[in-house]
Amino acid sequence: MFVPTRTRHRQNLPPWITSESSHLLKKMQTQKRLLAAKPTSYRRNKLVELENLASKSCEEDRVHYQEKLFNTRDTGRIFKHLKCLKKTASLPLSMQFRNERTQSAFRKAEMFNEYFHSVFAPKVDYNLNNIPVSNVSLTNFSISKAKLRSIISDLDVSKTRGPNGYPPSFFVNSGEGMIHALHLLLKNIKRLRKIPKCWKRAVVSPIHKKGEKFLVENYRPISLLDIDSKILEKCMYSPLYEHFVTSLRSRQHGFVRQKSTITNMLAFFQAVYKALDKDQHSDVVAFYTDFSKAFDKVSHYLLLCKVASLGVNGCLLELLHDYLSDRKQIVRVDNVSSRPKDVTSGVPQGSLLGPLLFCIFINDLPEALAFSDSYLFADDLKLLSVNLTELQVQTDLQSLEKWVNKNRMALATDKCAKLTFRGKDTIFKLFGEPLKTEANVRDLGITLTSDLTWNMHISKKVAKANGVLYLLRRNVSQSVGARIKLGLYKSLVLPILLYGIQCIHLSKASMTILEKLQKRAVKWICGTGKYGQQLRFLNILPLPMHIQILNLLTLSNFRTNFCTSNPTTVTLLQSHTAPSRSKEVFKLPKTRTEKARNEFVFRTSRLANRVNQHVSFEEPVGLKRRLIKLFWRVVEATYDELNSCTWLIACDCQNCREKWTIF
Repeated sequence: MFVPTRTRHRQNLPPWITSESSHLLKKMQTQKRLLAAKPTSYRRNKLVELENLASKSCEEDRVHYQEKLFNTRDTGRIFKHLKCLKKTASLPLSMQFRNERTQSAFRKAEMFNEYFHSVFAPKVDYNLNNIPVSNVSLTNFSISKAKLRSIISDLDVSKTRGPNGYPPSFFVNSGEGMIHALHLLLKNIKRLRKIPKCWKRAVVSPIHKKGEKFLVENYRPISLLDIDSKILEKCMYSPLYEHFVTSLRSRQHGFVRQKSTITNMLAFFQAVYKALDKDQHSDVVAFYTDFSKAFDKVSHYLLLCKVASLGVNGCLLELLHDYLSDRKQIVRVDNVSSRPKDVTSGVPQGSLLGPLLFCIFINDLPEALAFSDSYLFADDLKLLSVNLTELQVQTDLQSLEKWVNKNRMALATDKCAKLTFRGKDTIFKLFGEPLKTEANVRDLGITLTSDLTWNMHISKKVAKANGVLYLLRRNVSQSVGARIKLGLYKSLVLPILLYGIQCIHLSKASMTILEKLQKRAVKWICGTGKYGQQLRFLNILPLPMHIQILNLLTLSNFRTNFCTSNPTTVTLLQSHTAPSRSKEVFKLPKTRTEKARNEFVFRTSRLANRVNQHVSFEEPVGLKRRLIKLFWRVVEATYDELNSCTWLIACDCQNCREKWTIF
């Protein structure tokens, strides 16, 4: 049987220091003590010699460690390495909760556990037999050795171990003996409808959110669960998801396959642009809500009622009941654990079933709203009011209040707000508190303003990307090759800039800011030289062209899913697919205003129709490769570093719009 070993380093040494370098550092410390006891020229020269040797050895260790690490392109491990270089303690020496301040690790753990426990709803006693069941269609799930073999082979061995101390590699490398033992164990769990108590205990680590670090209230919990319990969850998850996915509202984009924050925002922006373009007198207002500790406040009884109402009963319902009941949590700080506390409400965070169960719990919320359109990503809810009367809007807000009260949830009314795209600033109330009007809001990582300009969003993203780039420049050895640096730029800096970029129409000023950052990154990778030549050497396109390719691939993906009747893409692309005999890929809708041309489907469909003359969209396989080849032809033919119109393929500014040629 495979037994994983763990190499331990001295805690005050970085992880890249080898035993040889560690030995030199120890000899250097010994020489320092000898020199302090009896200063001589020999000992002074010997110390200088050891310092030079140790410095050279440590630098070689760092280079070798970084080359090996960065070649993996494992962003999780890379970020962990870079955080290690910051030398910031995870928790301050002294922590405060309410009026108590302490430096004791045990008291810190107790205070965190008390705070995390305080958000739970009171325990409600109920009988599983009293839960009404209707239209029973799912009662069981399968556990086979083949399925366990597949689940175990897919485990990520880089993940941390669970509370029982067994890492994923223990299960992956243990062979058929482990599969046989797990098969027997899970079969008995299914037969008895009882989950082991040790699997229902979570070890919680506090993670800082924002604000003062010494305040316990500014931390959120991250739970660790046993790997073997997650294997059982995986067996239950697949049939539950396939059963529930047909019942989930199309407005829910969280934890649903082929949906994401991007599909949520694109559907929302499409509705906003359409409303603004349709009638210049209609009011268009978005309302943003903030559920307080939503995942922790879910009532177990109400959740099981909703699960049963969707046709789940028998073995699965009984196991879900036991899965949610009698859970415990402890908080661990500096390897010191608090006393356990009961988890009386909520879905288990850090689990596989938790997000799916929460989506079921909140699934009936859109039904409560009679007039407004709702957009959900897990617990993030926004309402869009288009040409509604004040009475209709307030009615929907009151319906939201009733749903919150009925389902024993809570809204942080001080964090709820409204964003007026057009119309007068009317005062609306939620739980008796007037909703504040904001000039800008942060929605699923995208900063949007009431006038739908993106300068603030671009500035924030560029500032964050600059911080990561500076961290790389400061800590990555100069001897690391250009290929590895390019990989770091693509995996750590570019994702920050490109997140949500499909939702945004870039102005010339924004494109200039983005290209300026890429120039800085290219200079760090290649050194001094002409930017255009360096782009060719690294085989990376100008950033605006890279964004255009990303938009085209996203649109192609929507088109493919539209053909398979995906509800999300039907919403995004309805009335946009061109007739089958048309030479164009997409039929453009009529627009009245210039702003409506900035909407994703319109501007990207227009570009796709132009690109389709050179690259076919009919075959999605290999489309990215074909687009990159076309864009490089355009770069070779027209690119000018000083002319921002040549940074795009078929620029859509007023000067270039009429000709709209690629070459």
